[in-house]
Amino acid sequence: DQERLTAEYLSLLWRSEGFHRWLDAASGREFEARIGSVAPDGMLTLVDPENNQHVYAFKEVAAVL
Repeated sequence: DQERLTAEYLSLLWRSEGFHRWLDAASGREFEARIGSVAPDGMLTLVDPENNQHVYAFKEVAAVL
């Protein structure tokens, strides 16, 4: 079913567990967040430690290695 497939997909994403450092390309601001979801159109939702959601399109955010 769709829910199981979505959960499996999210569990296999790089950096799918825990909080990691990210860089907002527009502002240059680094922040900590976890992956919340990936929409069918590719929009990435990151959730910060205060449970605020931040939605990004391709190349609007980058992982800090």
